Amino acid sequence: MPEYLLIITLLFFVSLAISCFIPPLFSSRLRALIYFASIFCVGFLFDWFSLWRGHWVYDEKFMVGWSLGGVPVEDYLFFLVIPYLCVVLYRWVSHVR
Repeated sequence: MPEYLLIITLLFFVSLAISCFIPPLFSSRLRALIYFASIFCVGFLFDWFSLWRGHWVYDEKFMVGWSLGGVPVEDYLFFLVIPYLCVVLYRWVSHVR
């Protein structure tokens, strides 16, 4: 069972639900694109290098089994969902104050 994918998907929907109750996260689509592209590139390079060097491995029984460039598909989602969740939670806490 792809548990990692299920957890990332759940966190994505949680962040979407919370984002309905806060002001917009970015002032423009270009800023959002720059934010996500930079996080994505850094995350990919870090993971690719760490996997290539053997610093860590992924247990296949928790993964879907697909990979692009040596990095599991779930990690690509992680690079996008977790930073988005962090920004949403930060804005939510700041907005509630």
